Amino acid sequence: MEILLDYTETRNLHKILRDFERDESLRIKKVYAAIAFNQESSLIDICIKKSIPMDYWGLFNSGLSTDIKLIKKAIKDPNIHFYPFIKNYHPKLIYFEGFGIYIGSANMTLKALKYNVEAGVFIEENDLKKEDKTKLLTFFKFLRENSILMNNDDLEKLNDFHKKKTVINHEINKLQKEIDEDFENQFSYLDKLIPGPQQFDKKKANKKVEFYQEWRTVQKELKYISSKLEICKMPEWVSKDAPISIITDQFLHAYYYSYIARNEVFEDGKYNSKEKIHYFFEKNKNNKDIALTQALHWWEHYSNPLDKEDEYTNIWSIDNKKILSNFKNENYRISKNELSKVFLQNHAARNHARQIKNSYFNLAEGTILTNDDRVLLYADKLLQLHTKKGLDINDLLRYLLFNEEKTIEEKIYDMLNGERYHIEHFGKSIIGELACWGRPDTCFLRNNRVNKALRCLGYDVELY
Repeated sequence: MEILLDYTETRNLHKILRDFERDESLRIKKVYAAIAFNQESSLIDICIKKSIPMDYWGLFNSGLSTDIKLIKKAIKDPNIHFYPFIKNYHPKLIYFEGFGIYIGSANMTLKALKYNVEAGVFIEENDLKKEDKTKLLTFFKFLRENSILMNNDDLEKLNDFHKKKTVINHEINKLQKEIDEDFENQFSYLDKLIPGPQQFDKKKANKKVEFYQEWRTVQKELKYISSKLEICKMPEWVSKDAPISIITDQFLHAYYYSYIARNEVFEDGKYNSKEKIHYFFEKNKNNKDIALTQALHWWEHYSNPLDKEDEYTNIWSIDNKKILSNFKNENYRISKNELSKVFLQNHAARNHARQIKNSYFNLAEGTILTNDDRVLLYADKLLQLHTKKGLDINDLLRYLLFNEEKTIEEKIYDMLNGERYHIEHFGKSIIGELACWGRPDTCFLRNNRVNKALRCLGYDVELY
C-alpha cells in the first residue's frame, strides 16, 4: 500500500492514470470508477483508447457535476457504462482490476489532477486480500443495483436541459460567485469539520431499478450489435426497407437456431440447450467482439433462411406494425382476427400458447391441437381478460406503444407488476416483442430467444 499525499509538485492520481495509459505490461480486465464529480476525461479516454470495459458511477444533478461530454462518450462506446446518482453520493474510488485500487479525496477534475492538495492511498492488486476484493465487488454490486444505466433517451433530455441552462449560465455564475463570497466572508471563522458520514443501512435490491437496469444494459448491447450489422453485407433476402431493429432480432434468431443449435460441436446429440448456451458463453465471454465478428461473417453468407427469418423480416414485421400502429387512434379496438394474426407472428406468444395447460382453455385433458389453433384460443382468451383496475388488452397495447410520458422500460415494468396494467399470461417476452413490432424505431426486440443468442455471443445476460 502506498500513501499518496499531494502537497508537493507530484499529483498522484495523475501519475496513476499516466502509468495506466503507458505501461503495456499491465493486464487490466476492467475499470470500476465511483467518483462524485467528473469534469476531466482522462480516465474514460484511456479506457476507450485501450478498449478496456468500464463501469462508471458519477453524481448527476442540475449543476452537471458529471460533464455532459463524458456522458456522451460513455453512451457512445459499447465498453463504457455510465450510471448516475442524483444525491447522497460522494465517493472517490477507482479499481483497476489487475492493477490496483485508488481511494482518496480527488474527484476526476482538472484541479484535482493538476493543482489541488489531495490525499489518498493506492493498493496494488497483489496486496488485495480475497476478502478485500469481495468487499469491493459487493460495493460495486450495490451501486449497480441502485442506479440505472443512462441511454440516448436520457441524453436527448440532457442536451435540451444543457441548452436552456447555457442561456442563463452567465447570470447563474455571477450570482453564485456573489453568494460564495458572501458565505465565505460571514463564516470564514468556522474551521471545524462536520461530524462523520451518515451510516447507510444495507437495503434489499430494488426490483424496479434492477429491471430498468437490465433493460437498458441489454438495449445498449443490441444497439451496438445493430451498428455492426448496418455496415456488414446483408443476405440477399433481407429487404432494404426492413428496420434495423427487426434485422438485428432475426440475425440473433438465426444465430441461435441455425448457427448454435446446428453447430458441429453438438452433432452427437448429447448436449441440451442449456449446455450449448453454457458452452458458447464460456468460450466467448472474454472475446465478445471476436465472436460477434465471426457471427456477422456467417450471417453475410446465410443465403437460405432455415427458420422463417425472411418472413419475419420482410412480411410479418410489416403486418404487425400496420396492425399495432392503429393504437395511435385512442378509439381503436383490435379485432380477434387482428390479434390472432399478430400472435401467430409472435415467437414468444406462439411458444407460450403451446405451454398453457388445456384446462385454462376449458379443453378436456389429453386434447391435442395444432400450435396455430392454440394461439387462436390464447388470443381470444386475452381479449376477454381485464386488469384489476378494469383495463383490457386494448388499453395495455395503447399504453405500451403510444404513451409518450413514460420510458419503454417503465411501461413494461408496469405491465408486469401491480394492479393497473397487469393481466395474466401476458409476460415479459411477449410484451418485449410487441414493443418492437409496433414501434421498431423506439427499441430492440426482447424475448428469451434474444437472451439465449446474446449469452452465446458472450454477453452476461440472464435467461428469463
